[in-house]
Amino acid sequence: MLNHVSDTTELRRTPTPVRDLVCGWGSAMLLLWLLAAGLGCQAERPELSKGAAAFKKHVHTVLAALQAPLASALVSGDAALLDRSLEKACVALESKGQGISGVVLVLDLRGVALSRYPRQELPTRRFSDYALVQRVLRDRKTFAGLLYLPPGKKLYAVCSPIIERGDNFVGILTIVMQESEVQQKWELGPAEFLSIDFNL
Repeated sequence: MLNHVSDTTELRRTPTPVRDLVCGWGSAMLLLWLLAAGLGCQAERPELSKGAAAFKKHVHTVLAALQAPLASALVSGDAALLDRSLEKACVALESKGQGISGVVLVLDLRGVALSRYPRQELPTRRFSDYALVQRVLRDRKTFAGLLYLPPGKKLYAVCSPIIERGDNFVGILTIVMQESEVQQKWELGPAEFLSIDFNL
């Protein structure tokens, strides 16, 4: 972070149009130079490996397929419709060879699980205290994170906002996958998984 330095030196200005014009152009050129230098110094995002790029594309495909049907079902407030919509969309992905290697959870804005695929008893706890869920609630963007199991195993999680009609934030879509499955299928380790920006 750059510290702002205040220059308290008093400058004398010649009150002429020519002097003002020269100073104006000088300031503008200095500003452009600083901007160019700043942009040139920005670190480039490392290129994703082939497996990471394929995984990112897969996640984008899944999110795009689930977004609209889940948004409509959430707005309706019909729990049975939400279950059917999630299952139908997931089965359609599987029929195209784009099935999800893990579990899909639909959360409300309090972090409460409303639906799950594959169908099973829903977790009773709220997920609103998970840092990953909190980031989605705050920024309305898609984020990746790791969940740790007691034996030392890890779960890969991707959380994404469910948006209805442009800006109506109605829920959170969470995809949870076993680390071993992701590594086997996409050769994707934890560090590179966390480096993926799913919003690009």
